Amino acid sequence: MGKLIQGVRGVYPYIEDAEVRVDSEPLRFSAPEDLLAIPEASSVMIRGMSPILKAPIMLTFFNQKPFINVAIGRVNEEFQTTDYEKFNKSMRQFMDSIEIMMHLTPKEDS
Repeated sequence: MGKLIQGVRGVYPYIEDAEVRVDSEPLRFSAPEDLLAIPEASSVMIRGMSPILKAPIMLTFFNQKPFINVAIGRVNEEFQTTDYEKFNKSMRQFMDSIEIMMHLTPKEDS
């Protein structure tokens, strides 16, 4: 299982009403564990509402690339008036957690 898939599965419980797309195509699944069987793809995107950040978020994981593309809705004051430095400070712990999830085997009960 690749780090990309582990990252998507790891962040899934923290995104409400999550939509997952594999190479821009919607992924149909019935249980979070199904995410561990995503076929090899160039990108996997997950989007929905983040209760942690209190804003809609879209994360795109890329195969064979060392980064994640992040887009977050400007729905609260923190993200409406942000600059690069403030954005990084707001997102640091969230993104660090995702990176850690990419290196851990997910628990089946989460």
